[in-house]
Amino acid sequence: MKVLLMHRDRGFALYEPASTNRFGRRQEPDQEALLRALLWNGPALTEDLELNTLWHALAGGDEFVFSVAQQAILSGLQNDVNTILYRQAVLKDCLKNPALVSELYQLVTTAMEETRKRWWGLSSDYPSSMLYGSVELMEAFLDVLRKLRSVAEENASGFDSEAFTSLFAMLRKELHEDYLA
Repeated sequence: MKVLLMHRDRGFALYEPASTNRFGRRQEPDQEALLRALLWNGPALTEDLELNTLWHALAGGDEFVFSVAQQAILSGLQNDVNTILYRQAVLKDCLKNPALVSELYQLVTTAMEETRKRWWGLSSDYPSSMLYGSVELMEAFLDVLRKLRSVAEENASGFDSEAFTSLFAMLRKELHEDYLA
């Protein structure tokens, strides 16, 4: 499911150079390599403009938000007025509905965390183990998906941007009870 809050026609491609070692543990990316991959002068620009201060303030201790802010700022728009206007409309909705946007974020991060926790336990060595783990993960997602649909049904009228309107319509359409059952 593409959320489309950053771009009208495509998802936000989050660049994650972090890898997983052979024990399944996440290895942190080289920060300078990440900045250089996003923008050829990323490290120098970050230092000159003290962008880490901005990103830390935006993130409030949340590593995921830090990474998204960093990448969104350094990826630039090349003077794309339509994308800027699209994002400004999303921001207006976020400012108008901060508690609800926070709730949506919490639902999604809970699902992502559930995936990380449970994926580690999935073993591809045994098909029965893989099937059991996959079904267990799907069951964990059901609660989150039902809550997302509920939020969409109850709150869609409070949002005006094309992005949120489309997101809530997609959630209502694709997460109907027959699908979830």
